[in-house]
Amino acid sequence: MKYGAAAVALAAAAFLLPSSLSQAAAAPETVTANQWWQSSAERQARSVEARFINRSNALDPAGIAALIATDAKWDSVGNLFAGRDDIMTRLIIPAVIKTSARYTVIGSHWDGFRLQQDYHFVSKTGDDVLLHYAYLIRDGQIADIVEYLD
Repeated sequence: MKYGAAAVALAAAAFLLPSSLSQAAAAPETVTANQWWQSSAERQARSVEARFINRSNALDPAGIAALIATDAKWDSVGNLFAGRDDIMTRLIIPAVIKTSARYTVIGSHWDGFRLQQDYHFVSKTGDDVLLHYAYLIRDGQIADIVEYLD
């Protein structure tokens, strides 16, 4: 009988299934909020990052500046910018606003401390690069960004 073992297994399953359905369900495993839901720090970071990118793509310097802490730091591939005014004057205005740059999110990861975002960055001056930003958010503002080229 070439179907003998399969037939026995199927018959056993049919016999056992109804009785297993009537048993009380096992208590669910205890899970932490981070396994299934974003932490409040992650939600805040994602919210600030989304507004930052939306305002950057809208070429809104005042809106961008409002999201950057006055004492923020930005490490742009080894070029250091200290404070909101420096970041806006030497980085955002010339590299984003004046070039009509656009960010497209292509990846995202929360590491428990920083929001790691990958972007495709394109500008009217010919920039077409993959960027990686590691955001540190404090009190609803960008406190620090470390930027890498991919």
